Amino acid sequence: MAWQAGRGQHELYRSLVELSPDAIVVVHDGSISFANAAAAALFGAGDAAQLVGRRSADLLTLSQDLSGVERALALDGHALDVEATLSRLSAPGTSAVQVVLRQGSGRARAEEERRDAEERLRLAIDSAQLAVLEWDLATGEIVFTGHDSVVPAGVPARLTRQELEKLVHHEDVASFRAAVSRAVRDGQPLDLEFRLQGGDGPARWISVRGTVLPAPSRRPRLSAVFANVTARRRAEEERERLLASERGARAAADEARGQVVDMLERITDAFVALDGAWRFTYVNRRAGELLGRRAAELLGKEIWSEFPQSAGQSFYHAYHRAAADQMSLYFVDRFPPRDLWLENRVYPSPEGLSIFLRDVTDERRKEQAFQNLVGGTAAATGADFFPVLVKHLAQALDVGFAFVTELVAQDPPRVRLLSSWTAGKWGTTYEYDTEGTPCHDVVTGARVVYRARGVCQAFPADRELARLGAEGYLAVPLLDGLGKPMGHLSVMDTGPIGSEAPARSVLFAFAARAAAELMRTRAEEGLERSLGELQALTARLQSVREEEGTRIAREIHDELGGLLTALKMDLWWLRKRAEAVEPGQRETFLARTQAMSGLLDTTIVTVQRISEELRPGALDELGLAAAAREHVEEFGRRTGLPAALDCGPLPELPSQLATALFRMLQELLTNVARHAAATRVAVTLREENGGILLTVSDDGRGIKPEELHARTSLGLLGMRERASLVSGTVHLEGLPGRGTTATVRVPLTPR
Repeated sequence: MAWQAGRGQHELYRSLVELSPDAIVVVHDGSISFANAAAAALFGAGDAAQLVGRRSADLLTLSQDLSGVERALALDGHALDVEATLSRLSAPGTSAVQVVLRQGSGRARAEEERRDAEERLRLAIDSAQLAVLEWDLATGEIVFTGHDSVVPAGVPARLTRQELEKLVHHEDVASFRAAVSRAVRDGQPLDLEFRLQGGDGPARWISVRGTVLPAPSRRPRLSAVFANVTARRRAEEERERLLASERGARAAADEARGQVVDMLERITDAFVALDGAWRFTYVNRRAGELLGRRAAELLGKEIWSEFPQSAGQSFYHAYHRAAADQMSLYFVDRFPPRDLWLENRVYPSPEGLSIFLRDVTDERRKEQAFQNLVGGTAAATGADFFPVLVKHLAQALDVGFAFVTELVAQDPPRVRLLSSWTAGKWGTTYEYDTEGTPCHDVVTGARVVYRARGVCQAFPADRELARLGAEGYLAVPLLDGLGKPMGHLSVMDTGPIGSEAPARSVLFAFAARAAAELMRTRAEEGLERSLGELQALTARLQSVREEEGTRIAREIHDELGGLLTALKMDLWWLRKRAEAVEPGQRETFLARTQAMSGLLDTTIVTVQRISEELRPGALDELGLAAAAREHVEEFGRRTGLPAALDCGPLPELPSQLATALFRMLQELLTNVARHAAATRVAVTLREENGGILLTVSDDGRGIKPEELHARTSLGLLGMRERASLVSGTVHLEGLPGRGTTATVRVPLTPR
């Protein structure tokens, strides 16, 4: 134990020195650092404090070898007659000299005082439960007396060194001998603790402090004070045991924490722990990466101060709700500071929150891309469907290429690209033979072809794969209603395509839709072809009809007109010959020829009307404007309805276009006469916006909505068909009791 170890024992030792009749001072670094009451009396000081701190040379002159004192002076300067004993004191961090002074005269009185002091010392030692050992180093005699708590029962007061060492515990003998040897040989203070055994009880722990006191007038002796420190040692041992247990528990806790930390660092999820003040108490490596900060930088900092953009967000309120309600939560929310979507699993405790985070941004983007795929293709139909499909399909599956094809030949198999998405843009469409390509088995055997990687190596003859740098490939067939391949839907990427099942299910779902759209497109194309053929046939029939009408009209005009004219001339000749008839029959003859002339005139008018209806001569000779004006005027005369024509300048029109417009005018006026119950009619005919505008308005009963598309409205159907043949349109609108307006628009250049 160190020189100053054990404050209580040090104070006790100090008290013993104070009781000594000898003057004792301690000199350290040229100054007096300690003096007892006897020293104060010897040097004439009021108390020991007046000596402490003084230069030792002012009062004492020590010999160089520390064998004695050459001179001693009182405070008033007179010399003192003293005997001195010097000993060097050593303790950790210090080196001092103890000086014991006795007056050179009055030895009897001093001896008496010494005995009194020894008695007081004995009483003090006994009351303090100490033992004192005096060891005469010259004779080896040892006097060992003191309290029973220190000296074992049955131990004699006088001992030899061998007897004393037998009382020392065998495990402590070596250290005891070494300490005594250092004290005797080097003058070092005796300071150690060891176990003393003897009697019937267990060994007791003893603290020993002493020193060798050499003196020229006396034999050198070792004086030491023994104190029983068994209770303290046991308390210290218990404390050490508890500390060891605590260290063990702490080590176990550290090991367990290390295992937890190691586990948290190994998991792929991010993990953070927050205390009740929202400060980070733990952040694993993955969480640091996810939050964009070094994990160590976040420890001890408040989450809302470090990420102020998060305050007020939905997950901010969710964290507070979990802490307040002590309820576990699971949710997915956006983390604005990093623009990430995070899956949150929150586990509260009274100390704070434990939060596991997982980055689901890619999943959300794929989900959004799939929603875009569904939503983007929902409104598209027919041929417009396929470009939308390949774009959104590539984005949903996060691949570089998507293709949809149509099988156009069986032997050899040949497909045509309906649409393709390559490297972020739509590609060109073309046809190619499937032999040697991965889609060959798809369109010939209706099989699914999947290559996670190495598709170029598997199909070296397909140069397009090499050009695109394809690595992964997946394709499914487009099947018709009989289950026969019509084409295929495929995706490719420059990297591997993993997890076939999700991509395959998506492809199958949209392959069915693509097949339906392809069948629909084919049906629409077939219908358009049929309609085109029907329109061409209708146009041809109308053309033939017009040509036939023109021919018949011409024949009627030329043949019947000539014959009727000849008959008219013959009647005129007969009337000239009426004078040759007998007077009694002349009146009858003239009446008959007059009637025949009237009938002949009526026949000529009828022939002219039929000829005009078959093919208006004005249309071919004077143009559409003149023919329309003549027809409107004839309509007014025939029906008695006021009919007005507003006709602007018209360019020279192709015969087919002029004929179509004139026939539609005829049909519209015929409908007014038959169905409108109108009192007046207005017709407009003019050039407008690169086409011809024809309108016919009446003030009749008004056409009903259900009549606009009724199957029985053959006139309207005929007009719409006639208009479509010249790329025109017919639009009718009317209100009950307020008339009807028909609008015909025909471009000058048919599409």
